[in-house]
Amino acid sequence: MSLDLEELENIVDGELSVEAQKEARWKADRSGKITASPSTKIMKGTAKEYFSKTAVSELYFNKFERRTGRTRTETKCFAFDFGHENEPFALEKYREENPDVIVKSCSEDFDDIVFVVPEEFNGKFGDSPDAYIYNRDGVMTAVAEVKCNVSEAKFESLRDVKVINDKHEYWWQFIAHLTCHSLVDRLVWINYCPTSDELHCVELLRSDCLDAISEFTRKIKLANEWIDMCIADESLVFSDINKWCNNGK
Repeated sequence: MSLDLEELENIVDGELSVEAQKEARWKADRSGKITASPSTKIMKGTAKEYFSKTAVSELYFNKFERRTGRTRTETKCFAFDFGHENEPFALEKYREENPDVIVKSCSEDFDDIVFVVPEEFNGKFGDSPDAYIYNRDGVMTAVAEVKCNVSEAKFESLRDVKVINDKHEYWWQFIAHLTCHSLVDRLVWINYCPTSDELHCVELLRSDCLDAISEFTRKIKLANEWIDMCIADESLVFSDINKWCNNGK
C-alpha cells in the first residue's frame, strides 16, 4: 500500500502499538531518499552505461516518492519477514559469543528505528543499519549488518567467505553503511542460521575500501542531482541519466 506523508503521520497519531508507530515514522523518514538496502542495484553499471537499466528502474521509485510525497507500494517478501523475525536471535547469539562488547539493535534498542542521514548528501540519502557495536567504555566501534538465511545451503556456502571484497553480493550495502558512519572504522557482517543457531561473522575495514566509498558517494550524489533536475524540469527524460553523465558529469 502506498501512503502519503500526511497519512503516515495520522497513522502514527492513531491507536497503534509502539512498534507500529516506530515503523511508520521510519517509513516517513525514508520516503524520497535513496537508502542503503537497494545499493547493490543502484551501483550496477559499466563505463559506457554508468547507471544500468536495473539502477534506473530502482531510482524511479525514489523519483516517484520525491515527486508525489507518497511512499512506494509495499510488496510482501517471505525472506524479509524471515530475517526480521530472526534478527533478534542473531544479535543475542552474537552477544553470547562476544561478551566483551555491547550490541544495540537499531530497530529495538532506540526510541526510533535508526535512520542516519549524512549532511554530505543534503538530506537525500540515508541508512538503517541492523546494529551498533560498542566497547565497554560505550564507544561505538562497528556497524553491523545481519543476514538470516532461509536456506541452510546458503548459510553453508557463505561460511566459505573469509574476506569481503567487491565480488561479494552485499558489497555495496556494506559500503553504504560505512559511508553513512564516517567515524566507524569497521563493519561486521553477522550471518546467521536459525536452524542450527550458528553465526558466521566477517569484518570489513574502512581502510580496505576507501576507493569504493568515494565511488559510492559520487554515484549517489549524481543520482540525487538528476532526480531533482527531472522533477524541476519535466521536459527532461529520466532514463537519459547516462547521456547526462557522459556529457561531463
